[in-house]
Amino acid sequence: PSAKLTQRLSVPALLVDEGPAQVAVDEHREIAQVFTSGAIQFFDLASGQPIPLEMPAQVTSRQITAMASGGGNAPRLAVGTADGEVLFLKVGTTTEFTDRGERRKRPHIRAGQPIPLTKGPIVRLAYRANDHGSLLALLSKGGRLLVVRIAADDVAGDHPIITELPQPKGVVTALALDALLENLYVGTADGQVVHVALSETESPEMRAAYTVAASSTAVTTLGFLSGDRSLVVMSCLLYTSDAADDLRCVDLGGRRIINKTKKHTRASPQPRRTQLR
Repeated sequence: PSAKLTQRLSVPALLVDEGPAQVAVDEHREIAQVFTSGAIQFFDLASGQPIPLEMPAQVTSRQITAMASGGGNAPRLAVGTADGEVLFLKVGTTTEFTDRGERRKRPHIRAGQPIPLTKGPIVRLAYRANDHGSLLALLSKGGRLLVVRIAADDVAGDHPIITELPQPKGVVTALALDALLENLYVGTADGQVVHVALSETESPEMRAAYTVAASSTAVTTLGFLSGDRSLVVMSCLLYTSDAADDLRCVDLGGRRIINKTKKHTRASPQPRRTQLR
């Protein structure tokens, strides 16, 4: 893989607020989207300049504490708030032509009504959607781990089916859902990934727990690659005293965890990626 710097963006101060952050680019690679708890901003990649846009009142009147992408081709997001609500956002672009025939693209964002799901801030959030509906997995600041299923015909989210899951042994640090809305993966602060099988007709079942890192290493991010056949795990190594490389493989229901652990001599946090195939 390779990367090329095409445009350096200058992010306003309000976009570096504490909280979640997500960066995306539209399908034509012309507009960058920067989402944080402080604001949502769009940038023209050709000039690097911000694009003015009026945000929906549902977004500006709330503090965003978590966010997740719905996956698929449609630019859908779910955001969790400090009040324990979830809002669904749709991000898109409109193409306009000037009198001179010049093409211009303008971003737009639409927000649904907030859906109250728990008391207190939502600190972790996973979201996937398909033709059958939407599925959310969320962790509240109070430690509640919830799975929320919303039917496709329940557009407003008035009748969510909420199931509370038992707490894993470790502190929950990351969540991921697959595109079929059948599996939840939970990362923990002690290097574990817990597999939870989900069903519309049966109670969630804890299928397995996989050790993907040392007990002093937190799983910080989980995310599926295209096709959902590979789950990428990012973890943060807190401390180790020697320097070596360790490679382990574990089967995961037809997928494989390829876990490459790089140990560092420094005491500062070090990022690491783990891939499930």
